[in-house]
Amino acid sequence: MKTIKIKDRNDRVIFTHTCDNNTIKKTFKKALSERADLTRADLTRADLKAANLTGADLIYADLTGADLTGSNLTYADLTGADLKGANLTGADLEAADLREANLTGANLIYTDLREANLRDANLKDANLTNANLEDVILIGACLRGTNLEGANLKDAWLMDADLTDANLKESWLRNTDLTGAITNKPLKKDTEDKVVTKVINSFRERSEQGVNKYGTTLQRDDLSPLEWMQHLQEELMDATLYIEVLKSKLIKLEIKEAEDKVSEVCD
Repeated sequence: MKTIKIKDRNDRVIFTHTCDNNTIKKTFKKALSERADLTRADLTRADLKAANLTGADLIYADLTGADLTGSNLTYADLTGADLKGANLTGADLEAADLREANLTGANLIYTDLREANLRDANLKDANLTNANLEDVILIGACLRGTNLEGANLKDAWLMDADLTDANLKESWLRNTDLTGAITNKPLKKDTEDKVVTKVINSFRERSEQGVNKYGTTLQRDDLSPLEWMQHLQEELMDATLYIEVLKSKLIKLEIKEAEDKVSEVCD
């Protein structure tokens, strides 16, 4: 039998658990099942990999250097918690409360932070590469030197956030509110129209096919204006034929659907 005590930041025991082959993870799970108050808990460098901490009450807890890789912290209350240098790679923090939390230098690669509240949180030098920050609240947050490469910041709230020296390469900033945000680098919001991009890519593919087939681009000078007009007319004639084929197919489809409906009524 092994006994593990969870203490608070003032070295006061706030939860005790004894069992065979006990671990901090087992003790933590027991504490959650008993709805223990873990406010200000001292979990410095705790091994909580893949732990289920859904809805955990960890207000002002000390998780400095803790390993929370792949852990489930959805709806957890981490208000004012110290997560400096913690490893949260791949963790699920959806809708978690991280207001005023200290995440300085934390590893949050591929972390899910959708709809999380990080208002006034400190994420200085944190690594959020490819993190999902859709609809997250980062109002007034410190993101100085934060790595946000490839992060999804769609619909995120970054009003008055400090983005000085932050890396936003290939991050998605669609509908992101950056009102009053501080930055020393130009921010390029993602306003890409997927339909337009698809058409552009189709044009490029068509051009490559033409070059491979004819060995030249449209920047050729061996055709007269009249010859170009002849090519255009032939292409439009082909298009008219294609339209006629599609009309025939649609008519046949509509007839079949009408017949099926009549058959259902008769039955």
